[in-house]
Amino acid sequence: MRRRIGLLDVLVAVGTLAATWAVPYSAAGQGCPDPRPAPAGPGVYIEDLNLDAPGDAVITVKLAAGGQQIAGVQNDIEFDPNVRVKAKPNGSPDCAVNPDINKPATSFAFLPARCSGDVCTGLRAVVLSTGDVEPIPDGSVLYTCKVTVSGSGTLRVANARGSDPDGGAITGFAGREGNVCIPTGGPTACPDPRSAPAGPGVYIEDLNLDAPGDAVITVKLAAGGQQIAGVQNDIEFDPNVRVKAKPNGSPDCAVNPDINKPATSFAFLPARCSGDVCTGLRAVVLSTGDVEPIPDGSVLYTCKVTVSGSGTLRVANARGSDPDGGAITGFAGREGNICVGGAQPPTPTPTTPPQPTATPTNTVAPPTATFTSPPPPTNTPTTRATATPSPTLTPAVIEDEGGCHVAPAGTSSLPLWLLAPLGLALLRRRARR
Repeated sequence: MRRRIGLLDVLVAVGTLAATWAVPYSAAGQGCPDPRPAPAGPGVYIEDLNLDAPGDAVITVKLAAGGQQIAGVQNDIEFDPNVRVKAKPNGSPDCAVNPDINKPATSFAFLPARCSGDVCTGLRAVVLSTGDVEPIPDGSVLYTCKVTVSGSGTLRVANARGSDPDGGAITGFAGREGNVCIPTGGPTACPDPRSAPAGPGVYIEDLNLDAPGDAVITVKLAAGGQQIAGVQNDIEFDPNVRVKAKPNGSPDCAVNPDINKPATSFAFLPARCSGDVCTGLRAVVLSTGDVEPIPDGSVLYTCKVTVSGSGTLRVANARGSDPDGGAITGFAGREGNICVGGAQPPTPTPTTPPQPTATPTNTVAPPTATFTSPPPPTNTPTTRATATPSPTLTPAVIEDEGGCHVAPAGTSSLPLWLLAPLGLALLRRRARR
């Protein structure tokens, strides 16, 4: 028999925080881009909204279940200077839960707690029912909010959490921002490259170019306070931006020698592809002899690219491993935007962090609780792009007793995911002697 439980405690106190890799946005050119499709999930997302002129509007927040059974959701929305949620006469956010999902205990509160007017920087939504723990159908509208729009902007999602019908946290649950666009009269300049995300994860640095041609992209580590000794990620090519090939057919990429990971490898995807048939690449950054953590902010590797116009290189299947071979929970990837001569790339779909297959450690049994006003957010910053977190390619992590072992695509000899834990074990054994 299913427990009738207080999902709020699970969502607020226990839920797994998924990094939000938000997409930078501003209206480019004379029109607005088409709204993006739903992300893969699991997570929540704000639908993109195109308007003819400033004024009042309504934003829609929806569920991307990603194949999971999701009975309750929590998320914060961070306001943009040009887009703010309106207040009801009683001072609460002017938002309404979708009655069709039967979550009558849903609540909304401005953030920070007890704020009013322009002092409020966001809101928290908790979508739940204390009597109905049936899963919410995939693609459902969770709630809507009335907003005032003075110009184009982005409403970011933070602190996204999901709960299953038994009160368990949904691993890898993430949030995608919503872009609100009002057309401008002409092209705009390339935006400044974004700062590093909070991490843990990998990211491609944004790159602004004066004209099409050859260039070099840089992939870096955002450790997020974690000890990260090895990394794997895929890069998905854009029609306008492709990684070049060496004469031997492998990706023209090079590991940073300063991080001392000489076993690093690169392979085009899908396996054994060549030329325009290749849609991406896989990078595996590791050493079989040195398991020291990689310093935060380090360049992991660079790749030579051919750029024919503005575009976005997306990151998928991002994984990290600690010095003992354990998987880094919440490890994600942020795409890189390449802008040529002021023509901004189309807004991409952020990637969602992959779900680790290891058993989650946050298994606190939730008590039954009555609703109280949600606490202030934990101030986990969101960075613009995303994002994962998200199209995925062939998985390459083999989980073994909670460990994270990475393997390059298309290998036929002894795979690196066997060498990595072997090297780690040997080093640890020597250290104990």
